[in-house]
Amino acid sequence: MVEKVNVAVFGADLQLSPVKQYEVDESGSKIRINPKGGKGHFMPAFTNTSYLDFPTFKKYLFFGKRSYRRIYLVRKMASACVDFVTPLVPLPDIKQVMDAADSKIIQNFGKENTDTPWYVWPILIFSLLSFLLILVTSGVLR
Repeated sequence: MVEKVNVAVFGADLQLSPVKQYEVDESGSKIRINPKGGKGHFMPAFTNTSYLDFPTFKKYLFFGKRSYRRIYLVRKMASACVDFVTPLVPLPDIKQVMDAADSKIIQNFGKENTDTPWYVWPILIFSLLSFLLILVTSGVLR
């Protein structure tokens, strides 16, 4: 039994082709991509971080475990699939951290602002008048 994987190939214009199933070679480290038309045969290598799991559907309509479809992304005629290793997040400079600590934003962090903005008062008054008008027209207040 030959193992098949879902592969989406994209070109230089970054347009994704439809997802198709292609065979994995005997060593289990390369995907044999043979598109129809006779041109463009290539075998990209893949690893454990070369895929994305896309959610497809739930087993039952509103409950049940969600199933996922594993898709490998590869650029046309590339030697390897796209690798989705978690990138390192660059940290800010020490000087930037010290400047931020001295700013007013950090000093006021966690303090509550209990003042009601001016634009809330007209909305509140209009809502109260509308509510009273509804009560009068419905016959609750006479």
